[in-house]
Amino acid sequence: MSIVLLALSSCITSVVAGFTGMAGGVMMIALMMMILPPTIVVPLHGIVQLFSNVFRVFVLRHSVHRHTMKFFIGGAALGGCIGYFLIREISSSEWFLAVVCALLFYTVFKPKRMPDIKLNATGFFLLGAFTAAIGPLVGTVGPFLAPFFVRDDFQKETIVATKGAAQATVHVIKIPIFLSLQFAYQDYMPHMLGMIVAAYVGTWIGVRLLHRANQQLFMRIVKITMFLIALRLLHRLLEPLFITAV
Repeated sequence: MSIVLLALSSCITSVVAGFTGMAGGVMMIALMMMILPPTIVVPLHGIVQLFSNVFRVFVLRHSVHRHTMKFFIGGAALGGCIGYFLIREISSSEWFLAVVCALLFYTVFKPKRMPDIKLNATGFFLLGAFTAAIGPLVGTVGPFLAPFFVRDDFQKETIVATKGAAQATVHVIKIPIFLSLQFAYQDYMPHMLGMIVAAYVGTWIGVRLLHRANQQLFMRIVKITMFLIALRLLHRLLEPLFITAV
């Protein structure tokens, strides 16, 4: 039953990610936490998200912004080495959630006179390094990456494809880090296979919906999705304060 529930959650969240390019990873990790222990969720989530993003990138391969990815991948290779040591030393990720909240709220509510977050080649190199370094600590990096790819000079397919390629890069780097920590992936092969097949089906449906949507509708839905993610992260940050107060 757990395998069926995980596969169903993988399919549904991949539909969302295939259309918006985001939110799928956050939704999936929340659903997985309801079925599996937290220590198992992050490594398995990384594998399934890797395949989900690879499927999305393959279908939209002609829309990937290759110049951007060249520098992001270079930075991610460096960041992965840093992440290997960080995961052994840092246990708290609340500071990272606060940064993500701030970026999401800025992207959604910024006045028109304020600029989009548009990185140059060096910026994407540093973004790749930072994201790969903290990826093994936080599980999902999609909400953090979103504000850097949702920009007015990228078409909707470019946003989804390039962000998917960036996330896939980070998930590839996570695998040897978790293997070095002796996580037994082979013990959860049925869970992974069920979720990977379901992710393929969900991605195919999501990308079909993406092609049918116009740019304006896509951007509206993406910003609503970013706002909801920001609210969820803000709730997670403030919840301990409310519990302490009560």
